[in-house]
Amino acid sequence: MKCKRLIIYILLTMFTTYSGATNIDSLLKILDKTILENETYEIKKKSEIDTLILALKDAKGDDTLSFKLHNQLYEAYNSYICDSAQHYIQLNINLAQHAQRQDWLNASYIQMAAILASSSLFQEAKEMMQRVDRTYLTKELWIEYYSVYETIYLYQAEYTIDDLEYSSAYIKKRELYRDSVLNLADKNSFLYFSSKGSQYLDSGYIEEAKILLFKALETSKPGTRGYAIATAILAAMYDKEGDVQKNQEYLIRSAISDIQAVVKENNSIRTLASLMFEQGEIDRANRYVKESMQNANTFNARLRNLQTSKMLPIIDNAYNTQLKEQQQKLKRLLICAVSLSIGLIIAIILVIIQLRKLAAARRALQIANDDLTNLISELNTKNQLIHQKNSELTEANSIKEEYIGRFLSQCSAYIDTLDNFRRSLNKLLTNNKTDELRKRLNSKQIVDEQADAFYQNFDSAFLKIYPNFVSEFNALLLPEHQILPKHSEMLTTELRIFALIRLGFTDSGKIAAMLRYSITTIYTYRSKTKARAISPTSFEEEIMQIAAL
Repeated sequence: MKCKRLIIYILLTMFTTYSGATNIDSLLKILDKTILENETYEIKKKSEIDTLILALKDAKGDDTLSFKLHNQLYEAYNSYICDSAQHYIQLNINLAQHAQRQDWLNASYIQMAAILASSSLFQEAKEMMQRVDRTYLTKELWIEYYSVYETIYLYQAEYTIDDLEYSSAYIKKRELYRDSVLNLADKNSFLYFSSKGSQYLDSGYIEEAKILLFKALETSKPGTRGYAIATAILAAMYDKEGDVQKNQEYLIRSAISDIQAVVKENNSIRTLASLMFEQGEIDRANRYVKESMQNANTFNARLRNLQTSKMLPIIDNAYNTQLKEQQQKLKRLLICAVSLSIGLIIAIILVIIQLRKLAAARRALQIANDDLTNLISELNTKNQLIHQKNSELTEANSIKEEYIGRFLSQCSAYIDTLDNFRRSLNKLLTNNKTDELRKRLNSKQIVDEQADAFYQNFDSAFLKIYPNFVSEFNALLLPEHQILPKHSEMLTTELRIFALIRLGFTDSGKIAAMLRYSITTIYTYRSKTKARAISPTSFEEEIMQIAAL
């Protein structure tokens, strides 16, 4: 009787195994393969870091370049190795203090606080944030400032999840800072889509959350940290909806992207391990939870270590129990091996047939997946082009509207001026005041006055469209060669020349005609200013990147 039951059990198991691979099965296999290739991604990451370190050695003595390279090394180590990321931000803090650059110092304090928070050093992170001089924060730094506070309180809520009173208080603070981030963030950015989507999710607005989270997914690429974050939030959304299959699918996609992007400060694979354990996938759960623990140790993430360490003994014990049960089953199977010989021969024939069908199905699925991947890539590229063209059209419309209004007003003023001038000349002629008439005709006063009016009108219109032009222009120059207008003027001659270049007038002859200078003078101004730039060869291209309001 026992042997008969074992035969039925084996046949059912074999049929289930080869009945067809689902999408989840395929994704799990990709994840398992990606885990095995983990070292390959880390080698590539280390190679990029080594290149930056070599560049840093060559940049010795150049504070601006060193600060930039430190930032790039911080980004490379962020979510990979906490201590190294902290080291390069500390170098930037030292550099900013030495150079007396408050903007550098603010950015570095905020980045250091983010690292401390991810290491569960919450009090130290808050103390670091208190060092930030908020009077010097740009819009971008305000967003980072609020984002870091949001992260601190989110991690604290996770850390105290077993204490509802503390956890609820931290969640409320986190929501306040998230609101501040959303008020400042670009409404078409990944940050806005993901933050607003998670806010809708927390409030129970599932459909609204779904729309924004899929927009966030469209703005990121598989294998990046952004894609891992977007898919992790989508997994949480489907979990809230009760859709186990979709929850599992997006957790797997998130875990794959974390590994490909070498993100060690992650949560998806640990959550996936818990889900696998609940579904009875003890072997996978054991491998995934150990992978999660190894990642947490590499990054030195205390919170992730704590979360994983709670699961590890439970899954490990279940895994060992399963191993013992499998060994007992194996002994019983060996006793019945002779009785099963005929059945196994039949089963092998069935397996061969099924394997051929499965191989064909896999090939078809792989082709479909490849086509889908290519389609997604093309869609992402087209979306980026659309966003770029929309931005260019918006800027062009702003410039057109502003300058048409200015042009009409200026033309009207010129007509009035010319009419008044004509009347005054006619009056002098009528009164036979020829000497006064000749004096007025020979005078350049009216021309100079109208030129000044033109400059003032141009400066006002241009700065209305590009309010940050002067500061962003100076950021492209070496510190000792920056150009600052006097109190009585809005733009200097050099700034007007490059303002016209930003508007698309690249021909020196046209610029000379507009500003009433010789072509040689315009060329000299352009050449001298380029020579004083941080990157002379790309200076005018960088001017064209200065954004309108």
